[in-house]
Amino acid sequence: SPWSNQYSPPIDMSEVGEDYQPMYPTSELLSMELKANDAFQRYAKLYYDNNYLTSVYFFDTDTKGFGCCWLVKKQQSENAGIQEGVWDAIHLATVIIDEKQKVKYRVISTVFLFLKISNEQQGAVDMGGHINKVKEELIQIDSAKTDLEQFHIRNIGKMIEQNEAEIRQEMQGIYLNKSKQIINTGRLREEYMTKDEKSGFQKELFEMIKKKSAAE
Repeated sequence: SPWSNQYSPPIDMSEVGEDYQPMYPTSELLSMELKANDAFQRYAKLYYDNNYLTSVYFFDTDTKGFGCCWLVKKQQSENAGIQEGVWDAIHLATVIIDEKQKVKYRVISTVFLFLKISNEQQGAVDMGGHINKVKEELIQIDSAKTDLEQFHIRNIGKMIEQNEAEIRQEMQGIYLNKSKQIINTGRLREEYMTKDEKSGFQKELFEMIKKKSAAE
């Protein structure tokens, strides 16, 4: 927990062994972790509205810098023809600071989306898959007076926001437009679609998602 700097539930040393050394962030990273959690909570409220969970964790790396992981999970039920839906986003960021006070940011974003659609008009279908997005930026630290904590949080947050926006657009094309096309042709109607056709449709979606992810 970024608020207590303790593991919850506590680590059972009898299970992991006495030589096990739990990972804890430094005081500097813990301070930034607290502020990042607050900022990401406000970000999620803006974009996800409700029924979401967020967490941000910071950790040391072998390079001159640090790493952090930003997590958000959104669940939706019984809305706009969707019986159940889950958006699960993982954003892994690495930060490297060189001697000239230039900061290299790298954010790898992976979003998993699962949808369950079921009604009398369209029939029933489950869809799921993931999309990856990688973004890198090299940014100069303005001056010695720069608040580095806010500087890093702002830059990482901006890159996460950009990745999620691009992923949403791709999800729109892959999932929603494809499902609308199939629905409009009547293929999802129970009376017209066999089990083999449903299985083929889901396989087709998964292949599209794999190709999209491989292209990134």
